[in-house]
Amino acid sequence: MAENNSIGYDIILDDDGDIQLTSSGDIFSASDDLNIVQAIKNRIITEQGNLIYNNDYGLNYNIIFTKKTPASIKAVKATIIREISKDPRVKKIVKAEVFTQDDIPELRPDQIYIEIELVPINKDEVIGINFVYPQFVSPSITNTVVSETQTSYDKSTVFTNHIIKDVKGIWLASDTDKTGTNYFTGGSFNERQITLGTFLNVNTINLIIDYTTYEVTRNAIAVKLIQDEEVTTTSNNVLSVENTIYDVAGVWLLSDSAKNETNYWFYISGSTYSKGIFNVREITLGQNLPLGTTVFETQATQLQTAGQVQISVADPSGFSPNDYVLIDKGLSTQEYIKIYEIDGYNLKFMTPLTQDHSSSYSNIEINKNELIVDYSTSESII
Repeated sequence: MAENNSIGYDIILDDDGDIQLTSSGDIFSASDDLNIVQAIKNRIITEQGNLIYNNDYGLNYNIIFTKKTPASIKAVKATIIREISKDPRVKKIVKAEVFTQDDIPELRPDQIYIEIELVPINKDEVIGINFVYPQFVSPSITNTVVSETQTSYDKSTVFTNHIIKDVKGIWLASDTDKTGTNYFTGGSFNERQITLGTFLNVNTINLIIDYTTYEVTRNAIAVKLIQDEEVTTTSNNVLSVENTIYDVAGVWLLSDSAKNETNYWFYISGSTYSKGIFNVREITLGQNLPLGTTVFETQATQLQTAGQVQISVADPSGFSPNDYVLIDKGLSTQEYIKIYEIDGYNLKFMTPLTQDHSSSYSNIEINKNELIVDYSTSESII
């Protein structure tokens, strides 16, 4: 797979291949994780030979619709892996699993449920992708989604995790009894996009949504919303929470207790929209945090260049494994990097340095941000 540092941009399409628009008529564009998720799904749902200028793009439907045997499932997995590998933006395929009606009774005999985990070329975190293939499902199959947590895109728009059959209601996440305003009343929906009947007072706020979907949700579990969990991170874009994550609603600075300012879970610029990603208890934000508070600092004792995996420091006492250190704060060579081991005066890193720190003996510090996180979990909370 080719090395590249850009995932690129694309127009967001719905599952019929139509362009998605905002409530004001602007085109939604996908970047980073959202773009590569859409690209991989498009590869898998396209029948091989249907793309005129690239007959090798997509899957062979004949393999999918054969009798489901261990051998044919293995062939399907191999086909999926081979097709994903063609995308130059994929650095590593971590997992590709295929489930049939034997595993998930809601599926039709001709459908499979696909779970993919991959690492893109522009980061080391895993992205998860899962969906039903072929995507259309029998109208007789309806699943109910209760209290799905989402953060509004703007005052009039919110997205869901699944294609919508019908919307029951949308409430503020704080209205857990659903006795207050139902913001959907009088609204409309298209695929996963909902236009509210009653507009919100602010652009981004946590909501809970009740709706039905034709899709296999695989979420017949209790989901609990956790609000205002306080977290400290030494990274500029990675943090960990206490419970296994089901979905993330938002991440704010602790000082923004009213949540009126930046929600770092999202990246929104004009019509460009993307979210961060999560894996188990770790969240990678959609946009970087500002510089926080310096809690410890020292200096490197020798010059370092890009590609090296350790730095010798004058005083290692304030560092611990898994800390993110900030090198050359405020300079063009500034970078965050994660410690995996401390050996005497040497800080050893998870990944190589990306900058040359050779103009002076670099300043090395621990810089922390205090945050509040709203997310949901399927774990039992006592």
